[in-house]
Amino acid sequence: MKNSVYFVGGAKGTGKTTLLRKLSDKTGLNVVNTGDFFNQDKRDPSEVKKEIIGYLIKNSPLIADTHYAGFLKGIFSGKFERGLYHSELSQLNDHVN
Repeated sequence: MKNSVYFVGGAKGTGKTTLLRKLSDKTGLNVVNTGDFFNQDKRDPSEVKKEIIGYLIKNSPLIADTHYAGFLKGIFSGKFERGLYHSELSQLNDHVN
């Protein structure tokens, strides 16, 4: 589990955060809500994404609670513009399992 990041995503209001709090209590893994990074201020989303990736690398192992979606298998969902895309997530490959 060392240097691992587990992503959990889904539609808003489905109970992800509640479930992850319980899972965190049982496993001792920290949970980070990636949406909190985007909601801090009006910074450029590309800078926010770099900050998220750096945080995930530095603080793994952890569980990432993801409320934002972008492309899913190359198809844009049309609802959200913010999110971590494959190109950004691939940066984790050299640092986490």
